[in-house]
Amino acid sequence: MLRHTWQFLKDPRAPLIKKIVAFLPFLYVLLPIDLRPDWFPVIGWFDDAIAIIIGISLLLWFTRSYRKIPSKTGQNSTDEKTVEGKYRIIK
Repeated sequence: MLRHTWQFLKDPRAPLIKKIVAFLPFLYVLLPIDLRPDWFPVIGWFDDAIAIIIGISLLLWFTRSYRKIPSKTGQNSTDEKTVEGKYRIIK
């Protein structure tokens, strides 16, 4: 996952807003400002755990094109010789 995240961050085609939004949940955990203070046992850590889950989900969603995902034919969809897509017949 770290390799794919690094590729995502270095890619000039990836929008800057996606790069920023992907790391906002992690920034929330690091900053001292919380919706619920951490000195509440368990309840204070719950919002941090939710932020981490959201952050990992966003990173997985944004970096999905950098991972080799098997296609229905059994080949990797990142194969340079294969083009996958939808088509329609125009009459």
